Amino acid sequence: MSHSPSPEHIREQLDHITHSSAIGRSGNYKELLRYLVECELANIEQGSSSNTPKEFDIASSIFPKKQGYAPGEDSSVRVYVSNLRKKLKDYYSSLNTAPPFCIEIPKGGYRVVFAAPPAKANTKEHSKPRMPLSYALAALLLISIAINGIQWFTDHKQAEPALESALQSHPLWARFNQNDKPVLLVMGDLYIFSEFDPLLKRYRTIRDVSINSPQDYNDFITQHPERLKGLKENRANFVTKANVLVTRMLIPALATDKETTFKLQSQLTASDLRDFNIIFVGLFKALGPLNNYLNGSNFTLNDSRYLIRHKQSDAQYPVKGNFQQQFTDYGLFASFQSPGGNHIMIISGFSDTSIIQIGKTLTSEHGLNTLRQAAQHSNTSLEAGFEALFEVSGYDRTALSGDVLLTLPVNEQAIWAKPE
Repeated sequence: MSHSPSPEHIREQLDHITHSSAIGRSGNYKELLRYLVECELANIEQGSSSNTPKEFDIASSIFPKKQGYAPGEDSSVRVYVSNLRKKLKDYYSSLNTAPPFCIEIPKGGYRVVFAAPPAKANTKEHSKPRMPLSYALAALLLISIAINGIQWFTDHKQAEPALESALQSHPLWARFNQNDKPVLLVMGDLYIFSEFDPLLKRYRTIRDVSINSPQDYNDFITQHPERLKGLKENRANFVTKANVLVTRMLIPALATDKETTFKLQSQLTASDLRDFNIIFVGLFKALGPLNNYLNGSNFTLNDSRYLIRHKQSDAQYPVKGNFQQQFTDYGLFASFQSPGGNHIMIISGFSDTSIIQIGKTLTSEHGLNTLRQAAQHSNTSLEAGFEALFEVSGYDRTALSGDVLLTLPVNEQAIWAKPE
């Protein structure tokens, strides 16, 4: 049965749906739903059905990379709309109270309808709200880190109060401790998705090194539409050992009265970059929105992300060996300011080994002295925006030794430059 809510109420509910966990992190599903709703709103305004999109219209508007889309040969639009119907059903099933109306896409077409909720709606009025799996896992992770971090912080403070004082007053850390803005410790979580195994008849969690964001996932589906039926987004979050260990290492460097919170990179927002001093810990592949740092860096990462190249000299630093045996890894440490005056620190590398070694360097007097000497050798100021290239020797993913190869100023203007 159709319903006649106002355009304002329709767009308000649309906004709630696109920001819900039921839709997931895929931008394509959000854009697809917005597009179909706006088409129907145009129909209502004009009192016609001329704006109802056809399959080709959807492909051209939502999947612009699909040039020469042929509905008879490519089923990706039909599969996306079918999945969107399921996501809408999941959304309304998760609500604790019945909504004033439901956004539906009846089978057999692409026209949206605004229907009154059924008399016995799929609500959960007598059950407690369920926390989405991704939030639950993230909460458990953060609680674990916080508890272990606080315990380690207490023990460390009793054992080495002089070291804590030295760390907190060091120029690298003083800029965080003496700044009015709170600190946000960002852990670089890796993107994962689920794939149906027809032999096991169940979904398996997949970590693909070439798919590191919802956009990468959408691009993969666009290039391989035949795979869409067997894949689905996974709302869980995956972090590595370095995220936990280095985050715990950094706590003593922050003043005890400094407001500090944790967040996953996949949940980072533009307002976070404005409102917090940020410390990122994670793999290069998990930089997410902080990937803009590389625009002002002296280095580039190759497509496989296992080689660092110095832009000016073209010197290359490839990872060598086997991570399960003896190997040489590389990582980057960067410290710079945003246009809003908040400080950003990045601790990143190809593997956990380089990230942990950088963490050790930044939280020991010997390591900070080594960094200072390297900066003096290259006439680089630690008071301004700069970065350091680390080379780490390891065995079986354990760091044996580390060296600061280069320290260079970063181009802060290029980091924050608007795309042309």
